[in-house]
Amino acid sequence: MNEIQVEREGLNDLSRIVREVERWGLIRKTETDLIRHLREMEKVL
Repeated sequence: MNEIQVEREGLNDLSRIVREVERWGLIRKTETDLIRHLREMEKVL
């Protein structure tokens, strides 16, 4: 498995998590806050 596949699967997992959280209404953030949060997560990964 190459890096791109791994990265794409990671992004799929992340977007799935985001969708789940949004569905349950746990995120009430502006788009800017969400983008900032995702950038912070990128640094951690």
